[in-house]
Order: sequence, then C-alpha cells, then structure tokens
Amino acid sequence: YRNQTTFNKGDNGELVCSAYSNPDPTSVTLTRVRTKKVLANVQSAPLVYQLTSLDCLDTDVYVCSAQNSQGTTKRGMSIM
Repeated sequence: YRNQTTFNKGDNGELVCSAYSNPDPTSVTLTRVRTKKVLANVQSAPLVYQLTSLDCLDTDVYVCSAQNSQGTTKRGMSIM
C-alpha cells in the first residue's frame, strides 16, 4: 500500500484497503482519524472508497483496519 497520497483540489480518487490473512478477514473498515467517522465497512477485502471533488478539508489520516478471528491489524494513509 502507499501510505501517502497527494491530490490536487477538485481531483477524484480512491482509497483501497486490501487485507490478506488466514483465516480471511471478516471485517475491513476505513475510518477518518480527525472526525473518528467510519467511512466504509465491508465483510471481505478489498474495500474501495471513492473520493470526489477533493479539497483541503479532506486532508487527514485515514485508517484501514482488518479483523478476523485471530485479531485486528491497522494501517494509516495520509491525504495531502
């Protein structure tokens, strides 16, 4: 994964959360750190979140977390 992505104002883009594990993930979640808002949650990877008409208010760290019966792992991505 790339942990930092640069967009220009007005751009569209996507954040992709992929997880590979055994057993397979039972939940993949994308959360925005500043607002602590869960943006998307799926039962299997990958999670693809569409970003439209980005502006400076979208600058933040976004965290992908994947969970299965063995535990949870998290990775952050910054949008600048």
